Amino acid sequence: MLAVLNYLLKLIIGSNNDRFIKKCKPIVAAINALEETLSNLSDAEIQKRFNTLKASMNDQSNLSDHIVECFALVREAGKRTIGLRHHDVQLIGGIALHEGNICEMATGEGKTLVATLPIVLNALTGQGVHLVTVNSYLAERDATWMGNIYQFLGLSVGMVIPNMSHQDKQTAYACDITYGSNNEFAFDFLRDNMATTREGKVQRKLQFALIDEVDQIFIEEARTPLIISGPIGKSSEMYATIYPLVDQLFSDTKLYKPHPKIKKKSLAHLCAALQNAAAEIAPHATINIKEKQVELTEAGHEKIETLLHDHHILPEDQNLYDNHHAQLLHYIDACLRAKFILAKDIDYIIHGQEIVIIDEHTGRAMKGRRWSSGHHQAVEAKEGVTIQEENQTLASITFQNFFKLYDKLAGMTGTADTEATEFEEIYNLQVIVIPTNKTCQRIEDNDIIYMTKKEKYDAILEEIKTRNAKQQPLLVGTTSIEDSEYLSALLKKHRIKHRVLNAKQHAQEAEIIAQAGKPGCVTIATNMAGRGTDIVLGGNPEAQLQAATPEEAEAITADWKKEQELVKAAGGLHVLGTERHESRRVDNQLKGRCARQGDPGSCQFFLSLEDHLFRIFPQGVLNFIKSSSTKPGESLQAGMLNSAIASNQQKMEAHYFDIRKQVLKYDNIANEQRLAIYQQRNDLLEMASIHEELLPMTESTIRALAKKTLTETNESPIDSLKSILQGRFRHTIDEKYLATCSPSKIQEQIDNTEDNNLCAQLAQAYVTAYEQTTEQIPLDQRDMIEKTLLLQIIDHNWKEHLLTIEDLREGIGFRSYAQKNPEHEYKIEAHALFSDMLERVRETYICQILNLEVQTDPSRAEQAPQQHIGNRMLTPFD
Repeated sequence: MLAVLNYLLKLIIGSNNDRFIKKCKPIVAAINALEETLSNLSDAEIQKRFNTLKASMNDQSNLSDHIVECFALVREAGKRTIGLRHHDVQLIGGIALHEGNICEMATGEGKTLVATLPIVLNALTGQGVHLVTVNSYLAERDATWMGNIYQFLGLSVGMVIPNMSHQDKQTAYACDITYGSNNEFAFDFLRDNMATTREGKVQRKLQFALIDEVDQIFIEEARTPLIISGPIGKSSEMYATIYPLVDQLFSDTKLYKPHPKIKKKSLAHLCAALQNAAAEIAPHATINIKEKQVELTEAGHEKIETLLHDHHILPEDQNLYDNHHAQLLHYIDACLRAKFILAKDIDYIIHGQEIVIIDEHTGRAMKGRRWSSGHHQAVEAKEGVTIQEENQTLASITFQNFFKLYDKLAGMTGTADTEATEFEEIYNLQVIVIPTNKTCQRIEDNDIIYMTKKEKYDAILEEIKTRNAKQQPLLVGTTSIEDSEYLSALLKKHRIKHRVLNAKQHAQEAEIIAQAGKPGCVTIATNMAGRGTDIVLGGNPEAQLQAATPEEAEAITADWKKEQELVKAAGGLHVLGTERHESRRVDNQLKGRCARQGDPGSCQFFLSLEDHLFRIFPQGVLNFIKSSSTKPGESLQAGMLNSAIASNQQKMEAHYFDIRKQVLKYDNIANEQRLAIYQQRNDLLEMASIHEELLPMTESTIRALAKKTLTETNESPIDSLKSILQGRFRHTIDEKYLATCSPSKIQEQIDNTEDNNLCAQLAQAYVTAYEQTTEQIPLDQRDMIEKTLLLQIIDHNWKEHLLTIEDLREGIGFRSYAQKNPEHEYKIEAHALFSDMLERVRETYICQILNLEVQTDPSRAEQAPQQHIGNRMLTPFD
C-alpha cells in the first residue's frame, strides 16, 4: 500500500530527483543566455572578467550567488582551450555537485568535464579544492587535460602522486586545485599527523573534496582501513618454518588443481584427485567464501599439533592452546590465510623478490603496500621470496572517517542510485541522477550460463572468433590476472591477435586503451579497464595527431573517421564479461565502456557454475540450474536467471554494507580518540613554547602519583609520599613542604586544588629545580627540547595504544557469549584505555623532563649541549 502511495505522489508532485532537475533549469537558461556575450570577448577580456569575480570574494560571499557567471566563464574557457563545450545536462551536474550531492551520470557523459564547474567555483575562496580519483593514472591524466581550463582562468593546478618529494607535495597542496588518488590524500593526512614540525606537514585545511567514482571509494574500499606501519623488530623466519606444515593441510573446498611443479600430467592429476578425496573425507580446515575466513576443524587441530610436535616446535607435553603459545597460533592463522584465502595472480603478483598486492576493485598493483597481522610474511613464505619484518600500526583511518573531515563533500559516478540509502545514512549525501545528453544505444543480451569453466571458455573463444571476423572490436573483461592470462593463452593457441591489460602490463595502459576501439581489436582486461577509461570507436588518434604536421593530421583524421564508420557498422564495441562480480556496480562499470555518448555497442556475460559468484549461490537455485541442463556443453539463457543472479548480488551488497557499518561503528570510537590526539599534536606544533604548561602538568602528575600510592600501600602516608617522589624525581626538595602534613588529613591535602595547595607547592619546587639545571641552555633550545620530547612520548604511547585497541577489537566479539553488547563493551574499555594512555603520557613526560641533566664537554664547548633523558641521549636537534 505504501509503495502505491509513493508511486502516486511521484506522479503528482514528481520525485526529489525530478524536482531538483526542474529547479536547475532556470539557472541553466541564465548560463546559456550569457554564452553569446562571452563568445564575443577576447581571451584577455574573459580572464579579466574571471579575475574580477575572484577578487570580489570574501568571507561573507555566498558562492551560489555566482554560479551563473562562473559556470558561463568555465564553459567558455573549455571551448577555447580543449575544444569541449559543457552541455546543459553537464551544467545541471555541476550545480548538483556544488550543492554537496552525489551525481549519477551514465558512463561516457563527461564527468571529468563536469567536475571543472564546481571545482572552479569553490576554488574562488582560495582555500584549496581536492579532486579525488581512484588511481594516480587518472589523477595525472585529468590534471593535465583539465588543467588547460584552470590555467587559462589563472588558477594554479597541482597533483599528488606516489614517490613525490616533500617539497613538491607542499607545492601541490598549496595550489588552488589539487588532483590525486584517494590513497594519496588519506596517507598524506596520516603522515602530516606524524610530523614533528609545522614544516613537516604538506596539507592545508581540508575544505572541499570532489570525489570521482565515489561509489568505489565510499563503498567498495570502505571496508579496508588505511594503515601506516613500521617494523617491530621481531624475527619473521618463523613463517618459513610454519608454512610448510600448514601447507600439508586440506580444506573442504575440494577444488585442488594439478600442481604446476609436477611435470608428468597424469601424476599431477592423480595427486589433485587424491587431495580432493582427502578433503572430502576429513578436511583440516573449513573456508567461509562469503566472509573470506578460514578455520581449523578438529582433525586440523590434531594434524597441526602433531606436525608441531614432530618438528620439535611444540614440546610433546604441551598444548597448542596454552597461553604462552599465543604467538605460535598467530603464525598458524596467518599461514592458513596465505594458503587458503590469498591466491597468486588474484590477490597478489610476484615482482622479483617482492609480493605486490593487487587491488581487488581496480585490478591495479599497489607497490609498497603490505598486509598486516603477518599475512604478508606468510605469503612471502608460501612463495619462497625474502621474508621481511613484521610491522606494527603507527597510524590508521578509514576512508569514511577521513572524508568526513572535509567541510564540504561531493561525488560523481555512473553507478550510485542503487546505494542511495547507504550514501545518505553514512555520509549524509543525496544522490541525484542526471539525464543523459543522448539516448543510450547499448544492446544488453541475457547472460549465458555453462556447467563448467572449460565449456564457458570454449564458447567465449567461438564468440570472439565470430565477432572478430566482422571486424568488431571486443573488450573481454576478467576478474583476475590468472583468468586474463589463461584466456590470452587460449587465444594465442588459436592465433587470434589480442592485447592484455592487467597489473603486469600497467605501463602500457594508455596505449592499449587508445587502440582498443580499432576494427577487429581484441583487448583482454581486468578491472583496470572498468572505470575512467574512454574507448573511442575507431581508436584514439590523439597521440598521432600531436606529432603530425597539418597535412598529416588531415589524413590521419580522415582514416580515423573511415575506421570509426567501419566499427559502427559492425555494431560498435562489444563488451564480453567472463564472470559476474559480487557487486552489480562493477559489472555496470564494465558494461559502460561500450555505447558511450549515443554510439552503438553491446554487452553480454558468459558464466559457469564453477565461477566464484555461484559458489555462494543458494543451493536450491544451483540444483535447479543443473537439472535444466542435460547435455555436455549445453548452455542456459533466460531473463529469470539474470534476475536470480542480480538478486544474489544484492544480497552480497547488503552483506558488505552491514560489514561497513560495523567497521564504522568501531572506527567512530577510535576516531574520536584519533582526532583528540591529532588536535593535541597540531596545537603543540603551532606553539612556540610549552614551558608554561610544565607547572600545571607537574601538579597533576604529583597528585595522581600520590593518590595511587596511598591506595596501594599500608605504610605511613607521609613516608609513602616521600618514597614515591624520591623514586620518580632526581631533585631533592625541602622537607618543609611535607612537615606540615597531617597523616590523618594527607588525603584531603592531596585532593585540595585551591591556590598554593600541597601538590602545587611540590610542583613549583621541582620546576624551579629544573629551571636552575637548564639555565645554561638558550631558551629557544630549551623550548624546542621540551616540545620535541612531548611529541615523541605522545607518538610512542599512541602507537602502543593502537596495538592495544586493535587486540581489543579482535576479541571483543566473544563478549556476546556472555550476553553483553560487544560495541558497548568496546566503547567503555577503549575509553578507559585512552584515559590511561593520556595519564601515562603526562607522567612519563614530566618524569623525564624534570630529571633532565645537562653535561658540558669542554672539548666540545662550541657544540650544542647534550641532555640525558631516561636511558638515552637527546640533542636539541633530535
